[in-house]
Amino acid sequence: MKKTVILLFFLLHFSVFSQGEANIWYFGLNAGLDFNSGNPVTLLNGKLNTFEGCAVLSNSLGQLLFYTDGRTVYNKNHNIMLNGENLMGNSTSTQSATIVQKPGSPNLYYVFTLDGEGGAKGFRYTIVDLTLDGGLGGVTTTKNVLVYSPSCEKLAITKHANNIDYWIVTHGYPGNTFYSHLLTSSGLNTTPVLSDINLNVPFEVIIYGQLKFSPSGNKIAIAGGNIQIGCLEIMDFNKTTGLLSNQIKLSNEDTYGVEFSANDKVLYATNPFENIISQYDLTAADIPNSKININVILRPFAMQIGPDNKIYVAHQESSKISVISNPNTLGNGCTLQDNAIDLGIKQSMFGLPSFCQSFFYAPEIQLSNSCEDETTNFSFNTNQTIVNVTWDFGDGNTSNALNPSHIYQNANNYTVTLNATTSNGIITNTRNITIFPKPVLLQNNLTLRQCDDNNDGFSTFNLKESEQMVVANTTGLIFSYHETQADALSGSAPIANPISYSNEIVNNDVVFLRVENANGCYSTAQINMVVSTTSIPATFQKEYKACDSDASGSETDGIATFDFSSVTPQVEALFPVGQLITIKYYKNLADALAEQNAIADISNYTNTDYPNTQDIYIRVDSQANNECLGLGHHITLFVNPIPEINPTGTELICSNIPNLTKTINAGLQDTATINDYTYQWFLDGTILAGETNYTLSVNTDGIYTVEVTNAQNCSKTRTITVTASNIATIENIIITDLTENNSILITVSGSGDYEYSLDGINYQTNNLFQSVEPGIYTVYITDKNGCGTAEKDISLLGIPNYFTPNGDGFNDYWNIKGINTTYNAKTTIHIFDRYGKLLKQISPLSVGWDGKYLGKDVSSSDYWYVINLEDGRTLKGHFSLKR
Repeated sequence: MKKTVILLFFLLHFSVFSQGEANIWYFGLNAGLDFNSGNPVTLLNGKLNTFEGCAVLSNSLGQLLFYTDGRTVYNKNHNIMLNGENLMGNSTSTQSATIVQKPGSPNLYYVFTLDGEGGAKGFRYTIVDLTLDGGLGGVTTTKNVLVYSPSCEKLAITKHANNIDYWIVTHGYPGNTFYSHLLTSSGLNTTPVLSDINLNVPFEVIIYGQLKFSPSGNKIAIAGGNIQIGCLEIMDFNKTTGLLSNQIKLSNEDTYGVEFSANDKVLYATNPFENIISQYDLTAADIPNSKININVILRPFAMQIGPDNKIYVAHQESSKISVISNPNTLGNGCTLQDNAIDLGIKQSMFGLPSFCQSFFYAPEIQLSNSCEDETTNFSFNTNQTIVNVTWDFGDGNTSNALNPSHIYQNANNYTVTLNATTSNGIITNTRNITIFPKPVLLQNNLTLRQCDDNNDGFSTFNLKESEQMVVANTTGLIFSYHETQADALSGSAPIANPISYSNEIVNNDVVFLRVENANGCYSTAQINMVVSTTSIPATFQKEYKACDSDASGSETDGIATFDFSSVTPQVEALFPVGQLITIKYYKNLADALAEQNAIADISNYTNTDYPNTQDIYIRVDSQANNECLGLGHHITLFVNPIPEINPTGTELICSNIPNLTKTINAGLQDTATINDYTYQWFLDGTILAGETNYTLSVNTDGIYTVEVTNAQNCSKTRTITVTASNIATIENIIITDLTENNSILITVSGSGDYEYSLDGINYQTNNLFQSVEPGIYTVYITDKNGCGTAEKDISLLGIPNYFTPNGDGFNDYWNIKGINTTYNAKTTIHIFDRYGKLLKQISPLSVGWDGKYLGKDVSSSDYWYVINLEDGRTLKGHFSLKR
């Protein structure tokens, strides 16, 4: 790996199980861990000093055999192995070396190495013989054998489908080709199986980062990056043919380390540039979008699963490494612990040891049925050849069957242990399981009793009534009903409508109840159905009638409110005195049979769902054993219509017109049915004796009501408001004249609705007229209700400011305006020049002054007037004469 890319990372998957081959680790700057105790213990005796990849191998007992950084091989005494120098791996190669025992040989081991950065030394192998150097081992003459060159820094190993041979998978450089070489007892087949998988990234992106198999070997993951861009992908691997397929792109982010969970279901990847570890759910329908970032930690690089099935994470130049304690768990429940493992005075760098994944595949214990007192079936999956198996069920019982069955007598938590002897040694796994309790039944044989509504021996049962009878608390339980015990045990063929189930055998029948809890554990009970004859005689029939009301917002919807509570003591009288019974009322037969939706308030019941006519069903049950004693339709409700009339009306009369009357009526919408009703009239709440006709003549105002009643004695009241109006009485007319804004204000009295006019044509509701021209006017006040018009003549005086006596027929004379023979006829007018000389005396009834003095035209100028009005006022001023 390039030294400048110190935070580059990829994703790899590796899985191991608890054989001893992976119990000793050496990596980084002399760092080491020992897993033989079950937990990692720090080792300080390692001689390995490497920046990235390395490999270690122990025997099945966990005793160190040898280790290497791809350049130097160290024996179990931490000395350089005989001929163990100058291998052609590279300390800056992500996976510079991996060790695999030669199939069929007890002493020969292949050390596969990779050059760094796609270097020319490429992919090679070296063979170690542990019988050399007195059992310390030595590198044979088969050393640094070139397989191909160049190659990426990626190397993954898994077992062949035959569980004997191995697939060694690498990735060429440049290009899109994966190389699968088969290692058998005859050695390495240098002719690879080629898989062309286009990763859609530049070649330099995939040089670095881990390549890993899933623990089962069925999937392979590749990681890579070059700071700006990366790749993370998974593919299927065929362990028989060595071919890769079904490529899924997970991310184009820069990745370095990858690892699978022990159960093959979860994938993890490190991103040292973002300081995060990502998690993917491999069981999801959309794996790329299942990604979550589980934590932020500083510079995470290589990942490796340990013998304890936990995943360990290397940090660059750190005295600690991190651990994912529960990698099978999705989300933060996987428990990422940062800097959890202390390496003492040694340091982690980019890499962790690489192993053959198949050696460490943990067989996953699987089971079906986790209920007490039921058969629990166990199995496990492995790619090893099984010689024999021992199961410990955690309750003192064991089995040597490959796939055993066991019955737990009590609900509890148990630890199940599997020890399997394979051709490669003993593999062990444990699983903590919970055996759940069955639902506790209060009784497993109960009886439901139902009344026969027609005495044919058949009736409808609400089977769900049994639920409260068999368990103390129904919360969280699932109930189903079945016609046979076999169906109840298997949960098959449930009764589709248990609240309305009819017995199939006359008078008596049997069904079966299955009660299942959230854990899938169940118990069953038998339900006996007994049909009995009703004790309420068919002749017991009650009718209740009510008039349609507007409680629902309509008076024609056939809905009313009833009180039939008086029936209860009558039903009680049908049964022996002192017998404890429960009487309930239902809106329909189905509810009565199912004992659901009983009418809550029989003294205030509204037939909302059953307009016009409704049958009410009575059910009587014994309080002693819930036996049905009576059932049937014994109450009928009838809703009678009310008269359809217009509820309100208005009329008006003129009080100023003697003997004038108006006719009002009861407002029937269908006048053809007038004779079908009776009528009674009222005035202001007092009955009008003898007024029982459809119409009424009125000549006074007031609130008139009429009660309209039909043959069913249902009535409705109409209210008619009669108001009085009359002609206006003129109280005063205030005239403001001889101004620039003459006005007329009219005040009247009367009970009418009035409007006003000065010409008898144009009316206004306002009693004030403004900007009125001088003149003689008639004021009109009319009642809009037609009760008459009041009138009065008025005079509005006005004096012109000028006149133009030029003979054009317009404004040729000057005179005061607003005077006639009636108003101010005796007024005198004198006209003077500026020197006070009297020029003319005119009558207000004449045409006025023509601008002459002694028969000659006077000059254009201002002239003065003195007007003595008949009402005693004297007006003085001047005007202009213009020629």
